[in-house]
Amino acid sequence: MKYFKYRAGKVGRMALRARVAALSRENKRRYYIRKTLSVANMALLIVMVIAFSLLCWYVNGLQNINSGLRIFLFILSVIATMIVPIAICVFSVGALYKFLPYVSLPQITKSAVAQCTQPLRKYYKLTGNYIVTKCYECSDDNFTDKDVIIFVYGGDLRIINDINSSIRDCGCYSMPLAQLSCGYVQMGKLTAAKIECGSVTFVFGKRAKPFVFKCMKNAEGQ
Repeated sequence: MKYFKYRAGKVGRMALRARVAALSRENKRRYYIRKTLSVANMALLIVMVIAFSLLCWYVNGLQNINSGLRIFLFILSVIATMIVPIAICVFSVGALYKFLPYVSLPQITKSAVAQCTQPLRKYYKLTGNYIVTKCYECSDDNFTDKDVIIFVYGGDLRIINDINSSIRDCGCYSMPLAQLSCGYVQMGKLTAAKIECGSVTFVFGKRAKPFVFKCMKNAEGQ
């Protein structure tokens, strides 16, 4: 049994682009202006810290000045490099944000989900023969109470999050069919399918058992 996961970031960036693309022209303009301002504010903060550090270094390196003048120059450095720029930034950004309200990104559509999760499908080798079922319990909390996809690839049973309806990636458990144990368990009044491989346990909807048994039987016949 092994666990692996697609590199983080790419799917999320694709989903963000899809959500931004769904905005109206005016809201896109507002979104990009606010985003540019956020980046500019961060850049200004970095510049202020660097400028303040350089001025402090310069003032401390001055010779033949008394302590009173040194303190005055230090206070002047704080005002010039920190207080004044922050005040200007807060005033200008506050005024601009007043006329450019926050833009709420729309929920990603199902078609966009399918497009954004293409890298996951390719990476996890998702085949056309799969089922989607509920994972009620799992030794890995990332899968607990989630809809998951169960499929077979290369003689292994693979389990991933339902990337048909969500861009969330919980990684993939790949378990050799020959090492699986599968059976029904009762969860109160609910009948569920329990699958175990090594130290990993999944409890799915009961329809998972016949699917897994069929895959195990097909593997034995090959």
